[in-house]
Amino acid sequence: MIYTVLFLSIYVGSMILGRILKIDGSKLMTPVVLVLIFTVSAWASTQVGLQQLKDLLLYSLIFTTLLVLSTLGLGALLRDRGHSEEAKVRASFPYHYPLALVLGWLFGYFVRFPPYSSAVTYELYVLAAVVGTSIWRGLSLRTVRVGGVRALLSIGVALGGAVVASVAVTPLSGVGFNANLAAALGMGWYSFTGPALAAYVSPYYGVAAFLVNFFREQLTYVLVPAVRRNQVGLLALGGATTMDDTLPVFVSTFGPESGVSAAVNGVLLTLLVPLMVSLAVAL
Repeated sequence: MIYTVLFLSIYVGSMILGRILKIDGSKLMTPVVLVLIFTVSAWASTQVGLQQLKDLLLYSLIFTTLLVLSTLGLGALLRDRGHSEEAKVRASFPYHYPLALVLGWLFGYFVRFPPYSSAVTYELYVLAAVVGTSIWRGLSLRTVRVGGVRALLSIGVALGGAVVASVAVTPLSGVGFNANLAAALGMGWYSFTGPALAAYVSPYYGVAAFLVNFFREQLTYVLVPAVRRNQVGLLALGGATTMDDTLPVFVSTFGPESGVSAAVNGVLLTLLVPLMVSLAVAL
């Protein structure tokens, strides 16, 4: 809770300061998010032992694939028809994002540097300031109204996608439906969902939930600029991470005004995830 309050304070404060002083931090967005992807990936690689890696990877990749297909499929039914969504996209594929992911994973495997989690926290605070000073250009009453509606739609799609994917993966995984649903309802918040399932179910499922939500976040980095024309579905896929980690990818792909719906989507899901995960485990 303290992290969330501090992050949002920096985010809103930077947005106000950026508007007053006309500061544009957009040029720093890509370098900051690349460092963040690298660090998060390095941290994740320290959480999984080699003996468990094969089964966990297979389960998490299948589950993540089902989450992507169900979420983007539902999102496609509600795809925005406005012209602005296609007018602000970038044509080139961002190979630097998956490259940072791979390099970070390899670095973390060979270099067991203890304070990865602390580094991620401080990097997110820097991200809040950079995004705040970038996003103010797209703020208006219209974008807030449109962004709020889009965020509510994306939350509905995210919940529907989680249920569909959990039903589909349960017969294939040998894992109970409640544990699968709890992992899916983590909405990309791996640092909460992994430890929560480790405590509620078992350490093995905790690591599995960590991987599913980690891959979900990392695929969001790749699929947002690749898919582009399914913003509601992509917001739903990003889940709670659209408030911070994946926010720059939405802004750089869809333009500054998309940051409003991404932030609203992420904040609401961040508030809901602990409750939803706990209730799912109790089923």
